[in-house]
Amino acid sequence: MMNRCLLAVGVVFISILQLVFGKGQVSLDSHNFDKILSKFHTTLVKFDAAFPFGPKHEAFLVVAETSKHKPDFLVAEVGVKDYGDRDNEDLVKRFKLDSKQFPVYLLFVQGNEKPYSYHGSSDEDYSADKIISFVRSKDTGIWIGAPGCLQDFDRLAKQFIQSACPHQRKGLLKSSEDLWDNVQTQSARRSAEVYVKTMRKLLELGGAAARSATMPPGHGGNEEKSTNENVKTDSNKESEYLSREKSRITGLLREKMSDQKKEDLKARLNILDSFALYVRKDGENSVRDEL
Repeated sequence: MMNRCLLAVGVVFISILQLVFGKGQVSLDSHNFDKILSKFHTTLVKFDAAFPFGPKHEAFLVVAETSKHKPDFLVAEVGVKDYGDRDNEDLVKRFKLDSKQFPVYLLFVQGNEKPYSYHGSSDEDYSADKIISFVRSKDTGIWIGAPGCLQDFDRLAKQFIQSACPHQRKGLLKSSEDLWDNVQTQSARRSAEVYVKTMRKLLELGGAAARSATMPPGHGGNEEKSTNENVKTDSNKESEYLSREKSRITGLLREKMSDQKKEDLKARLNILDSFALYVRKDGENSVRDEL
């Protein structure tokens, strides 16, 4: 009898855990919100209607899976009711959210006064890839790798894009090439190759812009352009190249191909994102900040 009671209690306890803790995500409410967030360096919170379902929520569960083995990164959700006890509406008011825009994502980073905010205008904006890209674009200090991405190469890609010095970029390319030589697995080598070839192409674009900027009057250069304007043009060229390449690969993915080829192309898209996330076009970041 005692064993049966203990078994029943255990089943109930596990059921409660499954309700509160899903596939990597945690359910928050007005009572535990601040307490739980204080325990993690970075927390991604989805504000949504209570008991969500459908493609947007399924994408969120995919994002939550990425946090399972990252002790400093929490993925959580707040279910908001506009009926009955109106659960968690105080949190909606606290962060000045509009329930008509749900789901809304807030990214909390310890040390930052305000969270970063993200919401989309179309279903595509709520894909797992887009949400992960949003998190990756912020200086959280935590690496969130998309499929096919490699942590050391992501770090070099970010440094490469953020550097305006051709000499420094060449050094980062050399570091990437050396790292590529030491990669062991075949899949990782394919990814490393994409990083290196992308750096080479961007370095080539930067060299062309530099040659145009230093061209003497009467030889096709615009002597009225300032150095800052030339840097902006170079950044725009990089953004255009990455966007064009991503569009090309997206088009290829619509064709019939083997599962392995499809995975390789998706990995290439994610790696291109590792560069594109940090390219600033006309002074703007490609991923939105709302707060």
